[in-house]
Amino acid sequence: MQLLIRKENVTLSQDELDYLRRKMEHLTHLARAMGDESSKLHVDVEQTRIKTTDHKMMLRATLSVPHRVMHAEASGMHFLEAADILEDKLRRQIEKYKERG
Repeated sequence: MQLLIRKENVTLSQDELDYLRRKMEHLTHLARAMGDESSKLHVDVEQTRIKTTDHKMMLRATLSVPHRVMHAEASGMHFLEAADILEDKLRRQIEKYKERG
C-alpha cells in the first residue's frame, strides 16, 4: 500500500509523523490480508482556524482499494487524538469491506 501524507497550515514533529505512519501501517496489514498491494492511502492533516470549536486538528483520509474508495474524517484537540480516531474509523471500514468480500 502506498501512503501519502499532506500537511496544510500545520507543522508536525518527526515523532508525530512517525506515530501517524505506524497507525496507518497497521491498516496496510489489513489491506494485505485483502490480497491487494495496489491500495493507496492519502492522509490530509490540517490545523483548523475555526474559533467556535474545540477541535483544532482535522485529519482526512482516502483509501482506494479494488472496487471501493473509503473516506474517513477525524478531528480532535490534539494531533494524537485525531490520529487514533482516524485509524479506528478506517479499520472498521476495512473490516466491513473484507466481510462483504
